[in-house]
Amino acid sequence: MSPPSCLRCETPMEKGFYVDFAHANLMQSRWCAGDPEPGWLRITEVKGAQAKAGIRVVAYRCAACGYIETYAPPE
Repeated sequence: MSPPSCLRCETPMEKGFYVDFAHANLMQSRWCAGDPEPGWLRITEVKGAQAKAGIRVVAYRCAACGYIETYAPPE
């Protein structure tokens, strides 16, 4: 996927990603279909096929105005 242009100011956007913290590890965010399931201590659980089907989330940020768009492109 080529970098999109900002919807607000039409400046080319910079590719990046969101970081998730899990068990003291840094991981790239993933998109999962369906609803999250509350687990122990209100921690969201992802189970079975849902966990394996997660798609990495890619973010694009406009350096001019700071607008951010996120995508979950096919892998």
